[in-house]
Amino acid sequence: MRAFFARHPGASVFGLLAALLLVYEIVSSFVAYTTDAFVVTDVVVVAPQVAGPVAAVAVARNQTIAAGDLLFSIDPTPFRFRVEELKAELTLAQANHAKAVDQASAAASVVKSAQSTLDDAQMRFQRLAAIQTSGAVTVQAVDDAKRDFDTAAARVAELTALEQTAQQDIAVQLAAIGAAQASLAKAEYDLAQTRVVSSVAGSVAPYEIKEGDFVNIGTPVMAVVADRGWRIVANLPDYYLGALTVGQTVWVHVSSDPWRLHRATIRSIPRGISRQPDPLGVLPYVSPTTEWIRLPRRFPVEVDIEGFVGRVPLFSGADARVLMWANTFATDAAPAAGSQEPATQ
Repeated sequence: MRAFFARHPGASVFGLLAALLLVYEIVSSFVAYTTDAFVVTDVVVVAPQVAGPVAAVAVARNQTIAAGDLLFSIDPTPFRFRVEELKAELTLAQANHAKAVDQASAAASVVKSAQSTLDDAQMRFQRLAAIQTSGAVTVQAVDDAKRDFDTAAARVAELTALEQTAQQDIAVQLAAIGAAQASLAKAEYDLAQTRVVSSVAGSVAPYEIKEGDFVNIGTPVMAVVADRGWRIVANLPDYYLGALTVGQTVWVHVSSDPWRLHRATIRSIPRGISRQPDPLGVLPYVSPTTEWIRLPRRFPVEVDIEGFVGRVPLFSGADARVLMWANTFATDAAPAAGSQEPATQ
């Protein structure tokens, strides 16, 4: 063998490389391994819903917090003034409504009285008109009764119109009360939003805001690295995807816990990626290049590591390594259809 290597060094090197390539291809057909992986969790970006100067920052950088803990507060003074102003407007609208109800009630009483007068005038006119032919009453008396009847009818029509106007005013005042209540509710909501709290438990990421800074609506000023949703994103070449199943066991190594392997499971396998950087971020994009070579297209496979969360120090963005068997030799049962979750970027 040594003599052959000595006589044919070029062929020996070529054969050795071919053998190594063959071994690599055989092994890589059954084993998927990548160092292009990283730990990630949900990061909740905090942005105020009202604008104003920061009154106080209640947390320190990298502080551990619980859901509902105060992060920072915005000066509530103008919002309190607005709430008091709208409370006064609501009180005025309610008083105007009560006044309109009283006026409508009074108008209804006047209409009722005028209707009684009209009924009397109508009965007198009809009675006199009925006996006019007998000569018991004069024509003038009948004409006077007709005039009184017409006057009473006109009065009833006038007062009925006024009553309808009063009823319409009630509707207007009810609408004013509704608008005042809605404005007050919005003002009270805005006042409550001057206290910005965390929606999740986790750790406060380093921030730059300080007391006195002016913050605008919707402008991110802080972030919370959540304790929920810990996972590893493993960027795998596309030729591995068909051999993987959701729920399949894998082995992972995280840089924050060196020299140890941890059992995990595949959480989701993406059905698509973007071939170009997507400014909307609808599909994940994995760059196919490093500093000097082009790599195969890789898909971000998510690995669930909830099994050892709390036992291992985890840091979002830290490096990881993932080792998994191809489906041909996997012993885990494939999950039911529809169990796969959509991939996230």
